[in-house]
Amino acid sequence: MKNIKAISMVAILGIAGSAMALDAGMTQKLQSIYSKMDSLALKKDVPSLKKYLSQVSTPDCVFVSKAPKGGTPESKNRDQAMASMESAITHIATVSRSFSHVNSVSVSGGMAIASVTSTVVMKLKPEQKGPSHTIVQKSATNDTWVKAGDAWKLKISKIISVSVTQDGKLLPGS
Repeated sequence: MKNIKAISMVAILGIAGSAMALDAGMTQKLQSIYSKMDSLALKKDVPSLKKYLSQVSTPDCVFVSKAPKGGTPESKNRDQAMASMESAITHIATVSRSFSHVNSVSVSGGMAIASVTSTVVMKLKPEQKGPSHTIVQKSATNDTWVKAGDAWKLKISKIISVSVTQDGKLLPGS
């Protein structure tokens, strides 16, 4: 009986090891995509970011915000999300850090779910003669990727948690 349990455990660990190897390869693949987007964000290179995002996402890609307390989450398609980013970037003087980390990936057939944490540090342009402010945004997303030919494409990016500070103080609603 003990031998059967031991053999079963070895088999389970072997299967789990195979699945983890698949996830590890996928994690590396997705990490390189997120790193490229981070690099473009650091440069505030919106045209290149839009072009790259169109290459690595499905045409019907959706970005889902975290729902406010008692509210419903807001969804934006890829073009709407890029337009919002383009508008927001006009208020940003510099981006000093943009870092995303793929924490885990679970793959099932032609779909992968990535758990991703991101940190962006930026300095806002001063309003009129006022001071500039430092904003730090930390977020966690669950991103759904789908297999499209030989490539993986982002289908849904759903914010699970987000916190935003301005000059070290937590902003309400984050």
